[in-house]
Amino acid sequence: MYKLFPSSGSTSTDAEILDKNRGIISSVIMPTGAGAANGAERALEEALKQAKLNREDLDAVVTTGY
Repeated sequence: MYKLFPSSGSTSTDAEILDKNRGIISSVIMPTGAGAANGAERALEEALKQAKLNREDLDAVVTTGY
């Protein structure tokens, strides 16, 4: 079981992926850029890449930001 926690702000977008034991298996901070949605997508892809996971591996997504 993996959970994604993205947070998008005006200057940076963070994304963490936690395992079932609440251990952080991936953490990224990227510039948000011109669009918050694009920044979130880039952060998600990078977090998944670092964790060697696919979107289908995520059981939940909990977002913060604007």
